[in-house]
Amino acid sequence: MYRLLAMKYLSTQKNKNRGFTLIELLVVISIISFLASIVLASVNSARSKARDAQRKSDLTQMRNALELYYLNTGSLLGTDGWIVPEPSGTMHTLVESKYLPVLPQDPKGTGFFRYQYWSKANIGNGCPMGQANTYGFYAKLENPSSSDPNFISTTVGDPVDQCIATQWQMNYKLGNN
Repeated sequence: MYRLLAMKYLSTQKNKNRGFTLIELLVVISIISFLASIVLASVNSARSKARDAQRKSDLTQMRNALELYYLNTGSLLGTDGWIVPEPSGTMHTLVESKYLPVLPQDPKGTGFFRYQYWSKANIGNGCPMGQANTYGFYAKLENPSSSDPNFISTTVGDPVDQCIATQWQMNYKLGNN
């Protein structure tokens, strides 16, 4: 009798030590992968918002440097267009004159995410001329907000800004008007 109970006890112990079934493992792996995809999506969203914050900061830095340049010289820089890090173009006057340490680069650094500067009195390129002594620094944000006062639209607001938003797909501007 004791022998029969001992054998039954040992057989139930063997079943308990078998581990997880394949179904249990697959369920756990699918739950972990689902949670990882949610975390990854939120991290990517945070990264694009951080790049947009850097773009806004870069435009503010360039605008402040241009304002200091204007206060000291009494004139704005001429039309430049795309702001590139190579040592050429009108914006490098701010670097050479020590108003900026270096020209900021877009944090993404690829594709169409670049900065632009236009002296609106000289803009041309199919866009209407703006008023004298006005300028704008432009960027393309990844997460633009139409409630932001510096958001530019293709249909509402200044015709020069509308043209730049349409032609170069920029959606954020800092300027003096």
